[in-house]
Amino acid sequence: MHTLLSVLMGGIGGLISVLACSVLASLPQARPPAPLTVGEIILHWLAGTVLGLLFWLSWGLAGLVNVSWWQRGVIFALLCWFALALPAVLSLHLSQPTRSDAVTTTAWVSLRWAVTCLLSSLVCAWQWRFMF
Repeated sequence: MHTLLSVLMGGIGGLISVLACSVLASLPQARPPAPLTVGEIILHWLAGTVLGLLFWLSWGLAGLVNVSWWQRGVIFALLCWFALALPAVLSLHLSQPTRSDAVTTTAWVSLRWAVTCLLSSLVCAWQWRFMF
């Protein structure tokens, strides 16, 4: 039951991150390279689901004591982003030919994955505090 709840909350966090990135992209000063496609939305949802499973497998970072739920979520998000998203984003940047918009595209992709990691981890950490 706890596994299913963590996975579900991670998926919800991934979908909330898509909404948050869409709001950020709609700001007047924002210039995203392209809107999210349906495939990317599904990818962020699946990533949030896997992050929920990883959060459950790590027992919610139970080794961290005397930290609040949101600090635990931020720490988990940073660990996941540095281990999973950052190498992929850097690989994307290095594989693009030299273009003027390559930095902008890389920054937006990096931001999207950072928001997915952060919101999925925060949602999982929030629900985890009610379980134990």
